[in-house]
Amino acid sequence: MQILQFLEAKKEFLGDTTRRSYQNSLDLLNRFIKGLEPTKEEVIAWLKTMQSPATLQVRKSAVLRYWDWRFPSDPLVFPRDTFTPSKQEVLKVTTVPIIRSLIAAADNPDDKFFMECLFTLGCRIRELLAVKYSDIIDTGIVMWVKGRKQRVVPAPAAFLTMLKARGADKEGRIFTKSYDHYYNLIKRLGEQIGHPELSPHYFRHAYTIDLLNRGLSDTDVAHARGDKNLNMLFRYTGLTEKGLQDKLEGKP
Repeated sequence: MQILQFLEAKKEFLGDTTRRSYQNSLDLLNRFIKGLEPTKEEVIAWLKTMQSPATLQVRKSAVLRYWDWRFPSDPLVFPRDTFTPSKQEVLKVTTVPIIRSLIAAADNPDDKFFMECLFTLGCRIRELLAVKYSDIIDTGIVMWVKGRKQRVVPAPAAFLTMLKARGADKEGRIFTKSYDHYYNLIKRLGEQIGHPELSPHYFRHAYTIDLLNRGLSDTDVAHARGDKNLNMLFRYTGLTEKGLQDKLEGKP
């Protein structure tokens, strides 16, 4: 496998921790395969040996990035339920009403609005904290997301209008409080409403559940979330950013 060449090619997009993780994962895969490069069957067989969902996700991420770099014309896509780790862990899953209750419990209007944005966009706190007025476009918000890449996070038009109004008089970031402020806020409010397990990432899971309950396809949801392993499938849907915005608003 061309592991070192891959890491060199991606060095601008990988942090030190991610680089070490990818190298470790790919070295382990290299020991597992029989030839110079893995086959799809070998990749699946190797990933099925993972003992926990967390480890599986780390290994999958490394393999998918390597595969996209090494074999760009032959995408690696895993059908749903391909993997069932033998060691089950508690997933960070909640319900939309619980997240709504958490937001309602906030006394400060600015904190309440920030959490509304976190749920509406399904993004991460650091991604939302970096948003400026100029990042808001007609179909969503331009964000620097995980992996140091830019993408348009889709959102309903009415929400974008409201966010523009909030940020119109801001020269820099729309939200100026710290990551720790919002993290501690969510933990405190979670305790208050009887759900101490809640953390910022639960907003992203509730967002996903909400989209699925509203009838969006797996491909649409993956694109809305920015899931890289279904990007190739998204290319064949013919869906545009405006089309995805219409679906988020319930339009046919």
